[in-house]
Order: sequence, then C-alpha cells, then structure tokens
Amino acid sequence: MNYLRLISRNTFQAALDSLLLRFFANRGKGNKAGGREKVCLLRLDGLGDVVLFVDALRGYRDLFDTKDYEITFITEDWIAPLFEGCPYLDKITGCDTRRFKKDLTYRLRFLAAIRREGYDVFINSCINRELLYGDIMAHASAAGRTYGFQPGHGQACEKVLGSRFYTDLAARPARDMHETEKNAALAGLVAGRTVRPGKPRMDWHGRPDKTGYFVIAPGAKDAVRRWPEARFASLCGILYRQLKLAPVIIGGKNDSRIADAIVKAAPKIPFADKTGKLDLPASAREISGARFLISNESGPAHLGVATGTKTFVIASGNSFARYVSYPEHLGVDQIVIHQGDTACFNCHGNCVHKNRGIFPCIENITVEQAAQAVLENLKPETARGL
Repeated sequence: MNYLRLISRNTFQAALDSLLLRFFANRGKGNKAGGREKVCLLRLDGLGDVVLFVDALRGYRDLFDTKDYEITFITEDWIAPLFEGCPYLDKITGCDTRRFKKDLTYRLRFLAAIRREGYDVFINSCINRELLYGDIMAHASAAGRTYGFQPGHGQACEKVLGSRFYTDLAARPARDMHETEKNAALAGLVAGRTVRPGKPRMDWHGRPDKTGYFVIAPGAKDAVRRWPEARFASLCGILYRQLKLAPVIIGGKNDSRIADAIVKAAPKIPFADKTGKLDLPASAREISGARFLISNESGPAHLGVATGTKTFVIASGNSFARYVSYPEHLGVDQIVIHQGDTACFNCHGNCVHKNRGIFPCIENITVEQAAQAVLENLKPETARGL
C-alpha cells in the first residue's frame, strides 16, 4: 500500500510540474550563447559520485567543444563551488535538492529556469534516475536530445513515466561496475562510439604553501562505514612518531564530534582539527598539499585521487567494486586497506554477518594493519619498527 501511495504521489507531482511548466514557463527561443548550442549536464548525487564524474566532464568538453557549445553543469548546491574554475564547464548551477522536493515555489522556479535556457542537449548522468528530480528536469528542458540510463528494478514511475522524457537511454549497467565505467557507458551513447573511462583530475584549486602534514577524513555518510575513532587516534600516533608529520582532520560540521573524540584519545599529538571550517574547494586544496590522505570510503577519498594525493582508503566491502576498486588501467595512486577475506564483499549494505553498529569488515581492520600499509608505501624502513 505504501508503495502504491508513493507511485500515486510521484505521478501527481510530475503531472502538476508538467502542467505548470506549460502555462508559466516558455522555452527560450533564439537564446543561443554567442551562436553556440547549449548543453546541460546533470549530476545530483553524493560528493564521491560527483568527483568520479570529473573525467566524464572532460570527455563531454572534448565532444562539445568550446567553439560550438556552451556547457552548463547542474549539481548539488553544496558541491557546486568545487567546480568554480573548472576548465570543462561554462556555467555551474547549484540545486538545493531538499528545497526542490519540499518547496513548490522553489521547484517551479528552478524548472522554469531550465525551460527558459532553451537547451539543445540535456544529459542526466545519475545512474539511478528519479522521476521527481532528473527526469522532470529533462522534461523541463524540452531539449531536442535528452540522454539518461534505463531505470532499475522496482523503478516503476521512472520506467512508465520518466523514460518518456528521453530520446535515448543507455543500457542499465551492472550494479558492481565501477562508477567511472558507468559514466563512460553513457558518454559512449552520446558520442556514438566506445568511450574508455579515465581517472578524475581536479587541479584547478591550487595547492597550499604549507607542507609537512598528512590529512585524515574519519567521517562517512553512513556510520556503519566509519572506522572507530580510537583506532584513527592510535594510527595517527604511530605515524606522527615515525614520520614526524602532523595530522590534519577534515570533514563537515557533522564530523566535529568524531574529530573531538580522536583528539581527546591522543592528547600528545598536535592535531589540526579543521572539521566544519573548510568549504569543499578549501578541503581540496588542503588534501592536495598533504603528504598523503587516510580516509574511510567516502567523498574525501575520491578527492584525494582527483587531486593527485597518495590516498589510503580504509574500506568496507559494502560497494567495493563500484567505488573502491578503481580499474587497474587508470593507475590511481590509491592503496586500499581492507580485511583479507573478500568473499562477502559487494553486499551493498545487506550484511550477512551479525552487525554491531559498524560493518564487521571495517571492525576487522586493525591499527597495526593500517599503519603497516601506510609506512610500507611511504618509507619501507620504518615498517620494520612496528
């Protein structure tokens, strides 16, 4: 019954959006950007997903060259500043997805703005399409060419209604295919040829003057993916004593409690707690200047890869193939720290083992294992002293 209610509510909202757009928003005509056609790229997703999309942005810029096309990128409003100065884009638009869902006035204005832009091409790159977000935005664009992915199992609204808003849909990718490969698959549909994935590169934020530190990112959206604070503290203690590098803690405001626990657990270590104090561009700069980054499997781990910083990922088996295990040919400077047994990996949160607050595969990673992985990759002679 709840599922049927959801379908009915989504159908009603989509119909209302369509009706209001018809009466209150006219598609831009003759509104070319200096004679160029207009392309809209949409990616409403988490930080890691969006960072993994950066190489696809480069590919779309090559396909839609600056001379003939203007590219607008729509992403989450809190992520949008990360792309200021990105050479692959002409415009960046941030969307407050919470307001877009709940505030009808904001929603209509946002959709109307898309309609008035008069896009010629609209690409919804979200792997899991949603009727009331990407699909309705594709409809609002009224673009001559609209691209997206086929809906997944259980996406009835997206299959019956949302798919009508696209001219071309890429085949649904395998669930455990790496995100960079999924992005390349959609780009291949748009380009009409095979596109090989590449590693994300973000080098437009610059690097800080200060060096001689390493960064830890102990937060994660889901608590079950967080390595315990006490272990981060112990690991930082070992690395500080061995390498004489001070640890910097980064993360959002919600990670301040985690940072406090780490600092209190190792009072003799000169931590620089910057959780909640840096925006995303500043965080990228902080990571890019670090000797290395240690992170849970979360957005900062992908920022580390994108900024060219040696990155150590303390990973669960949750979505290992999809996010953690980059294709080998990309040559990313990432070392993955995980439990030895991978038989139950790629469970996507459906842990088959008893769960006591965090995934057992995260809990099984010891401080000694993590420290040895870091030290062996940085300074082999120090590892023997553990």
